[in-house]
Amino acid sequence: MVISSGTMTKPFETGTTTASAFEMARDAFKDPFTIEWIDRAQDPDEERYAMIAIVESRLLFVAYTLREEQIRIISARGAEPYERRKYHEENRQA
Repeated sequence: MVISSGTMTKPFETGTTTASAFEMARDAFKDPFTIEWIDRAQDPDEERYAMIAIVESRLLFVAYTLREEQIRIISARGAEPYERRKYHEENRQA
């Protein structure tokens, strides 16, 4: 499946470029302990997904959608404290 950056236009962390932010968001799909869910709160016309994953020792939140045969990354940022807890709690139970 192809992964595209959608409208990512800025880095999510100081010191990173948009290209490296996209690469990190793309690599989030490789984390075997990723937590994913359907994000129903954002857009009623498009099914969107959210995930929390570790990339390069950083915990990231990534929002994405599926369009035809592509994963379109909508946004990526560092995980908030409650998202960090969710990731660790859900993986502790696994």
